[in-house]
This record gives sequence, structure tokens and C-alpha cells, in this order.
Amino acid sequence: MIDLALSSRSPMQWLARRLILVAAAAALADWLFFDRRGVGLSLAFFLSACGLLAIVANPARKRRR
Repeated sequence: MIDLALSSRSPMQWLARRLILVAAAAALADWLFFDRRGVGLSLAFFLSACGLLAIVANPARKRRR
């Protein structure tokens, strides 16, 4: 069974991790899309990065019995 509960980390560590990931996503979007005419591969790369960031930010953990 998969346990989607928060890890044993403190709430501040949980929040700090997510804020760092959001800042990284914003920096990546700024770098990829600022002053560009066509989106093209930048959009595909950014969507892939968002998927990876979602997995990193919300890992599913297996419960031990």
C-alpha cells in the first residue's frame, strides 16, 4: 500500500523544499521563455521539468508492515 502522508520532516523543512522547487521552476521558465518568439522545444522541456519537479516534491512512500 502507498502512504501519501508527509514524511517525518518538520513542516518548515517541507515548506522550504517546496519553495526552493517553485523558485527553480520560475527561474527555468524565465530562462526558457523570456524574449522568445517561438515556444517550440522550450515548452516541451518546461512541461517535462514540471513533471519531474512534481515527482520530487510529492514522493509516494511505501508503508512497511
